[in-house]
Amino acid sequence: MSIQVLRYLVQNKEELIRESANENKLNEDNVWGVAQKIVGQGNLDNLSEKQMYLYENALLPLIENVPCQGWFDEYDGENGTYFDCPSTIENERLLQCYQFDSMLCESCEEEEGFRAARKAAFMRD
Repeated sequence: MSIQVLRYLVQNKEELIRESANENKLNEDNVWGVAQKIVGQGNLDNLSEKQMYLYENALLPLIENVPCQGWFDEYDGENGTYFDCPSTIENERLLQCYQFDSMLCESCEEEEGFRAARKAAFMRD
């Protein structure tokens, strides 16, 4: 578990925690309370069975094995297209991804950067 990522979400992205609770048909206030408790304690010790269930079903998906959203190609289709990526975001990158609202694995980030550089070079010429 990445307490650092969960701490960032509690401090800056409350809406993501509440959204995850709603998507999993869980009480968002209870999930929010569990998130705050874990961050305050710095660990999962002393969680009740119900609190552990809320953690596993609403919070854990936000901090472990988070899927990559896939890279975006603005020239594909009328409004651009996101290309599916089967990867998850590397644990060491996850905090940065939340901070910059860019949920891309390293490979997809490189692909977007490459395409942006190619576009910039084309526009200069």
